Amino acid sequence: MHQYGRQRELEGLQIYSDRKGQKVYLDPFSRNGYIITPEKKDRFLALNNVALYGALTFVFAYVMFELDLRLALALSLAVTLLLEWRFRRFMNSCAFYKNFKPVRKNGDASSSASKGLIIFKAVLYLALSTALILSAVFIKTDDSMVYGGTIALSIACLFAFFRNLSICFSNKRKTD
Repeated sequence: MHQYGRQRELEGLQIYSDRKGQKVYLDPFSRNGYIITPEKKDRFLALNNVALYGALTFVFAYVMFELDLRLALALSLAVTLLLEWRFRRFMNSCAFYKNFKPVRKNGDASSSASKGLIIFKAVLYLALSTALILSAVFIKTDDSMVYGGTIALSIACLFAFFRNLSICFSNKRKTD
């Protein structure tokens, strides 16, 4: 079976490389560095976005399926806790470094851009998210799909905004 398209590369805020050039996930709470082998890369990518899955569960439950607010929050919390448990179980199956000190950050295409461009992209994502939220407020419709899609896109834009800000601040610390 042929796999077409671009291979997803391991990159992100907590992904580093060790002395051997292996990809390592640095757990921000325990400060352990978990080695992500190429065989475990796809599983890691599927389980890594726990907070995003919890937020999307809330959006789908509350807006699209029109569940009660407390029920949607409870469902979102349950999904988040279940996925966090599965992520921790997966991480325990990986080899790890105790108190990992990263040698170098794994290359991220956006981290090599200039500081001005990163800030510009962050401002554009914030503006897009604000425009989406305002459009949802001012649209007079009873279609929950419109609201659900708008909220989901706004959350995605806000994640991109915070990601670009964190890249900008992490680049600033490297240059200081």
